[in-house]
Amino acid sequence: MEFKLNDFHYNIPDQDFLDDLKSVCSRLGRNNITMREYDEIGKYTSGTIHRRFGTWHKALIAAGIELTVNKNISEKERFENIEHIWIALGRQ
Repeated sequence: MEFKLNDFHYNIPDQDFLDDLKSVCSRLGRNNITMREYDEIGKYTSGTIHRRFGTWHKALIAAGIELTVNKNISEKERFENIEHIWIALGRQ
């Protein structure tokens, strides 16, 4: 049985992450990407990029990539989601 350590990307320059984000968008033929899509074909993980830049959206902005926003969600559905979260947490 072979044991292999996972690669950790501590000393990777920010630009390498940004270049890989752009590369994945190019491969998908789109100008936006979700974390899940990136995890499927990206060189790194979305979590690594998230930690490096603070948020996924900040990384996308730094790379010049459009943010993915679902505009098809109604205001009513958004408020119902907030209500569901408040009930689950037991507070606002």
